[in-house]
Amino acid sequence: PYDNVDHTGVLNHSTDDLQARVKRYYDTGMQLHFHTMGDGAARAALDAIEYARNNGSEEHLELRHTLSHLALIDPADMSRFTELNTGASFTLVWGTTDEWTYNLEVPVLGKDRVARLYPIRSVAEAGGMVLGGSDWNYGDLNPLISIEAGLTRDDPYGPASAGEFEVFDDETVDLKTLIDAYTINGAWQIQAEDVAGSIETGKRADVVIYDRNLFEISPYEISEAQVELTVFDGRVVYRRSND
Repeated sequence: PYDNVDHTGVLNHSTDDLQARVKRYYDTGMQLHFHTMGDGAARAALDAIEYARNNGSEEHLELRHTLSHLALIDPADMSRFTELNTGASFTLVWGTTDEWTYNLEVPVLGKDRVARLYPIRSVAEAGGMVLGGSDWNYGDLNPLISIEAGLTRDDPYGPASAGEFEVFDDETVDLKTLIDAYTINGAWQIQAEDVAGSIETGKRADVVIYDRNLFEISPYEISEAQVELTVFDGRVVYRRSND
């Protein structure tokens, strides 16, 4: 429930309707993508996937469904992403210290729950497949914005908060985890990890070269890196002008 009103949000579908819909799509072999912001929505989606897997065709057990955004997840549900072969796609640019956090989220969720927003570290430590999302075109398509946010949990668009809201530190992850979330894990999401998502012999040549080494700069500078060259399936599709 929200802290300031006796309300838990509204699900777009009843439990029975959601489970019936998910099973119907599951049985056709569709990989499903859910919009889940609150812990209630995340649990409803996970319950529906579990229902479909338990009552649907066994030939579809390898389907990789996705829950997106995931502002809040009940701690009891962290391990279910692994159990249900389901990806956890986080929009980390929203999980930062900024005016929105202080003026909206803290008053309605309370500081304890805000400290657990976008719990990418908890899901990763539970063995879940973490994915990087943008929510384009409402969010920012540049992955470096969310990668910086995932490292610092600070506003990548504004000045650093100087540790004013350090409780976010519990859900930070390292740079490799975040790069994987936007590359090889994204390929896993669409069952394409054998041909894309990493630089290996036999895979498509999909490469982005930046003007600095992300592992050698301050996390607060990552969002400022500029793309020098983009190669898509072996073809140069973008080259930065030196003017």
